[in-house]
Amino acid sequence: MNKTNARPRHTWKWRSLVSFSLLFASLAMLVSGIVLFIAPIGRIAHSADWRLLGLDKGQWEAVHTIFGYVGAILGLVHLTLNWKPLLGYLRDRTRRVYRLRAELAVALLLTIAVGVGSALSLPPFGTVMDWGESLKNTWESGAVAPVTYEEETASTQEAVSEEEHDEGGSGTGWGRFTVAEICEREGVPVADGLTRLAEHGIAADSSSRIRTLADSSGYAPSAVVDIIAGRESTAHD
Repeated sequence: MNKTNARPRHTWKWRSLVSFSLLFASLAMLVSGIVLFIAPIGRIAHSADWRLLGLDKGQWEAVHTIFGYVGAILGLVHLTLNWKPLLGYLRDRTRRVYRLRAELAVALLLTIAVGVGSALSLPPFGTVMDWGESLKNTWESGAVAPVTYEEETASTQEAVSEEEHDEGGSGTGWGRFTVAEICEREGVPVADGLTRLAEHGIAADSSSRIRTLADSSGYAPSAVVDIIAGRESTAHD
């Protein structure tokens, strides 16, 4: 058998793996960063169901955050694997000593300058951020205005008042809702709502109806809703 034609055996190289992974993580951060830079603000993105490449803003934020952590970890690994070459940049081979090189000092100063300039919105960093805000605002002109908390609360109270009026003031407007439904309306985690009820001596689960809780606890239905929402109330029937 002619060994001269044998294919050379591949040797696994960790430096190559880390370098390529760091490259792809950096590209993912670059793409997701550009998307978030031009994406509409949260309330507009939510109300308009904004998506790009099938992902909503929250998903793009998750991609950017996770790859940020991955990139940081890979950067540390890359630094560890290349520690000796890095020290070689600082070593004066003639004198065989380590000294501060101009390249390191300039890199450090540039990093500080970018950080301070960004924090203080100094040109050109502030200009870039202003441009990003103007891009975000262009989405707002064509989007449906989101319902504010005050508008939603007023609408809910109006609907409850009309229902109570139609039923002869029986006060069952809030009573027909479950704890989970009230938590969703008020933007409160169900677990927090149940905890607040328990703190007031009201045993409940997510499917418990407000009328049932009001009858068993002596609180008015509206007071039970206030407790769930974190608006402390002591009003009893």
